[in-house]
Amino acid sequence: MRSKSQYCTSLRRPRCFLSTGCLSVGRRSCLARRRLRWMTQARRSGDRFFRPPAPRPASSSRPSILWLSQFGSNVSTRGRALLTAALAVTLLVALSACSAPTTRAVRVSPAKANIPAAAERTLSAQPAPTGRSTIIAWQPSHQADTGVDWDEHVICGDIVDRVIALMPEFEHVKAWETGMGLSGSNGYRPQPKNTAAFDSELRQANSAPASVFISVHNDGGAPSGVLGMCMPGDASSRALAERLKTALVSATGLSDRGMREERLYSLESARNHAGIRLLLEIGDNKADRGFLLDAANRQAIAQALADSLCESDLP
Repeated sequence: MRSKSQYCTSLRRPRCFLSTGCLSVGRRSCLARRRLRWMTQARRSGDRFFRPPAPRPASSSRPSILWLSQFGSNVSTRGRALLTAALAVTLLVALSACSAPTTRAVRVSPAKANIPAAAERTLSAQPAPTGRSTIIAWQPSHQADTGVDWDEHVICGDIVDRVIALMPEFEHVKAWETGMGLSGSNGYRPQPKNTAAFDSELRQANSAPASVFISVHNDGGAPSGVLGMCMPGDASSRALAERLKTALVSATGLSDRGMREERLYSLESARNHAGIRLLLEIGDNKADRGFLLDAANRQAIAQALADSLCESDLP
């Protein structure tokens, strides 16, 4: 019969407490109980053959790579292979998730677009505007000499910019020349002045080519109100000028100064090839100065012009 020391030399001590526990529970043999007892004694004495897994770090809620590597030294070769495969699959899934393209729906808020929320809902409910073949040439005043401390070219240029922004379905050209002096005269009283600037603006309109030509001005030293102008005998231009004048009077509350047929340099058919050519005197730089300096009023002017043109039968 073998002694206890013989059993110790002939039996290999298990490398893992878990495998020994399973063996003792499964077989319930004397040999298994002895192995369990000897292994417990070896663990208490700090035997080098017993290597329990490193404790899980308390500072982290998830196992770190260092802890997994320490734990892997206490499992079998098959267990290490399974653990390595699991780590590889986890890493591949994480990399694929990071590299997958993401699609974001970007929506401009009403505050950033400078559009009221109610207006934005109305615009979104309407169908997209269809393109119109009409090309409109806008000729804002290029003058700054029509009144004291009055920059007519700034006011008229702003009105035209606002109208163009409200009419995206049309093609527009802003025929505006401010590099040849901020002065000029369109009428024959006795002769036009700074015609070089007018010629430059007309070349821009003709090259478009524009079928409608609208000149926007403010009067100086005249009564308050809106005046429409066109060439003598030009019935089609007079009809549109009167329509726009009426819309402006209704939207702004300014007085109706009527229509005037007069020979104007930039409206003559010899140099202006548009089918419809007209000029609008919107307000006076003295009588209506406060009204014209208000941006909200200029927006109302632009809205009235845009609405009237969209409803007109333009060539």
